[in-house]
Amino acid sequence: MRDFKFSVVMLLDNKILSVNEKIDSVIEQNLNFKKNIQLILVDLGSSDETYEVAEEYQLKYPENIVLIQHEKDLEGRGKYFNIGLDEARGEYILFFNYRGNLSKNAFTSARDYISKYHDEVDIFSIPVSYYDKKTDSYLPKIDYLNQDIIDVNENIDHSSIRLGASFIKRKSIGDLRFDEDLLDCENTLFLTEILLKKEKFALLRNAKIESNRRTNVDKEERDKEYVNNKFRLFFDRLMKYSNKRYIKYLFLIELNPISRIPYLGEVFETKEEIDEFWKKFMSILDLIDMDDLQVHDEIPRITRSFFVYLKNNAFNIELWPDSKRVFLKSNDYVINGLHHHMLRIDIVEMIGNTLNLSGSLSSNCYPENLSVKLTREFSDGKKDEFIGKFVEYPTTNRSIKRFLDYDWQFPYNFDFKIPLSDGEISKFNFALVYHDDETAIEMPNSLEFREFAGLSFIGNYLIKNDRTIFFRGKTFYIEPYSYSKMFELEAKSIVRMLRFRGSFLLQGLFYRILHFLLFPFWKNKKIWLFVDRDIFADDNAEHLFKYCIKQDDGINKYFILNKDSPDFERLNKDYDIVPFGSFKHKINYLFSEKIMISQVTRGILNPFTHENNTYYEGLSTYKFCFLQHGVTKDDISWWIKKYHKNLYLFVTVSDLERESMVNGHYNYEEDRIPVLGFPRYDNLSSDPKKEILFIPTWRRNLDNPNDIMNSDYLKNLNSFLNNEKLKNAISDMGYTLVFRPHPELWKFLELFNLEDVRLSEEPYQEMFKTASLMITDYSSVAFDFAYLKKPVIYYQDGEYHYGEGYYDYETMGFGKVTFDEDELVDIIIEYMKNDCVMEDEYKSRVDSFFKYNDRNNCKRTYEWLLKH
Repeated sequence: MRDFKFSVVMLLDNKILSVNEKIDSVIEQNLNFKKNIQLILVDLGSSDETYEVAEEYQLKYPENIVLIQHEKDLEGRGKYFNIGLDEARGEYILFFNYRGNLSKNAFTSARDYISKYHDEVDIFSIPVSYYDKKTDSYLPKIDYLNQDIIDVNENIDHSSIRLGASFIKRKSIGDLRFDEDLLDCENTLFLTEILLKKEKFALLRNAKIESNRRTNVDKEERDKEYVNNKFRLFFDRLMKYSNKRYIKYLFLIELNPISRIPYLGEVFETKEEIDEFWKKFMSILDLIDMDDLQVHDEIPRITRSFFVYLKNNAFNIELWPDSKRVFLKSNDYVINGLHHHMLRIDIVEMIGNTLNLSGSLSSNCYPENLSVKLTREFSDGKKDEFIGKFVEYPTTNRSIKRFLDYDWQFPYNFDFKIPLSDGEISKFNFALVYHDDETAIEMPNSLEFREFAGLSFIGNYLIKNDRTIFFRGKTFYIEPYSYSKMFELEAKSIVRMLRFRGSFLLQGLFYRILHFLLFPFWKNKKIWLFVDRDIFADDNAEHLFKYCIKQDDGINKYFILNKDSPDFERLNKDYDIVPFGSFKHKINYLFSEKIMISQVTRGILNPFTHENNTYYEGLSTYKFCFLQHGVTKDDISWWIKKYHKNLYLFVTVSDLERESMVNGHYNYEEDRIPVLGFPRYDNLSSDPKKEILFIPTWRRNLDNPNDIMNSDYLKNLNSFLNNEKLKNAISDMGYTLVFRPHPELWKFLELFNLEDVRLSEEPYQEMFKTASLMITDYSSVAFDFAYLKKPVIYYQDGEYHYGEGYYDYETMGFGKVTFDEDELVDIIIEYMKNDCVMEDEYKSRVDSFFKYNDRNNCKRTYEWLLKH
């Protein structure tokens, strides 16, 4: 077998959508693939067509590509890298495991560096940049030095190089192999043991890997095996080198995920095991100097400060009243200064004669020792003060952060409602207040706007109800609207845009200038927009729009829908439908008074979401009116929370539904959650045609084919749709099985066998009208069907993705609940035998749940919108 300059080991595991891209990134390098590169593909027992795709490449390049198929039987990847390593014939080996783009000059760059530094180093590393969606740019993971050779003793912050971005000299590997029992740091251990030989590596500064930033690190499971293996197989193995600073640096990186275990009692079974854990953990932490903690940029500051607290076993607060400073310390080490914390603003809005301001901060200080104060000063020098209302969001990422049984980071969320007077000229200043039994210190902290705050660092003003509010320095100003003041503020906004020079700059300038020119003529226009989804209609917004468009009230009303939607042609026959993302959509969005929408997704609500939305903050001051897509029966406060969505209206259908929100952790004002009924219910009708409607909901954790192909969710759906007993019974009794996929499921239809099933693309209302029986799992469409007093069956798998709410399927549901396919089929057959009639028990539940069944839902909703 011939030798190569490079061998690339690549693992394949149900990634059919990306396998071509990854393999092509190696084959299409500037360096001749056939002459220089061996590609070793190790298939981890993939169940999609990944192996077949790889096989086609092997047939095309039989001399270069080795394809190995292996059953996936371990969580860690060490075993599979070893399989690939044993096949490697290259002088240098790259274990390429990144989800991203490898620059085309990576191998030529490596070849040039190798010829220059072959004897000096064993590792040639490619810089890795991580894609940041918010800034639409690639950012370096670390600040790479402007030098070819990196000595890790002198530059410890560059010791954390990545296996998947490193060409390793095969001779330096020798008999070394990946540890197959390590679950997440086998790569680091392997690379570090090679790095220890020469303690330096070459940095290929003119090549790069562009990768997506990982966002789910803290959600990975950390059980007892994970922790014990890391102590035994990683830390213990490298302990003899712990006098080296760069090894300590790596120790901190690997301690970081362990420190994020919130409850040790959920990992270990006995007090003895927990005591042993602490003994091992602290023995490693005791090796780390304070100086090393301070310079470590690869672990979050919150974790570094926690390590300091553990090392010192001390937490103290130091007050400097004269300079308005509060330090949180561990002995002499400053964990953080409260006076340096940003008050991050979530909401800036004016509703009628009220200014609403909301925001938050996080610190290591207990919330009971904090408050946020707002001082208003009028033009005549008079002042008044307001203390923000403290609110909690325990189901969101603003919950208390717990590290190893310690509550360590505490969120502080605040809401202000400030009454405004006519013609008011005033200014507002925030202060973070620390107080204990003896002292109160007011700190003039700086402010920062979050993504959908209503203002931004570019658009720092908004105009509403003939008032202008703008932000400068640390101060909000309010004064009566004038076009000259608007000109001054807008000119400064445009200057900031030109300095920032972000993506979509010209478009942003165009719409801001156009908005400024139209404002005197359009500012009193009443514009209502109606949206269901960008690609689908036939939901509450469509039905409310059809009612509202008939009302003679002087309001301009537009329904927004993508031109490629199957519903566009249907609606456009009778109405002037505005294409989603069109000029007409965007300009009306900027001047809209209210947006009525059945979804809360920002990309559907805002046509500028993916076009640098920060340019337009301040221009749009609409009221976000959520009509709902389905009845809220679960706790979704983690998703539809006030600080992010800031809904003006949250339509409900039941007192039970409303109470769950008012008494939950959504934090909306009670008057924003009225019981009005769903607009689409007004048009529900029933004319059964012997159809059995199967309409399952989605699973949020299945967002691509690689996840869904091996899921029980897919297997269960396919099994039911092809149940022979059900097929025969349906045929014998003259019924039809109708399958309506969830909107997120349509793109995966090729994974289903639908030979004897009618796939429905009809409007929901038509499906509900003609169906005799509905089978769903957890979908809220069951409420629509039950509203018509038609029978429902819940076929569930116990793996629903929302938080448990007030609704209990067994005691409140509108039909029987089953977890077994055979039982489900028997229930369906029984219903068909009895002409699919809903039992009295379930009819009674329907009557007790819905507040209205009078077909006046659109009317109530319209009247609420007019009044508010």
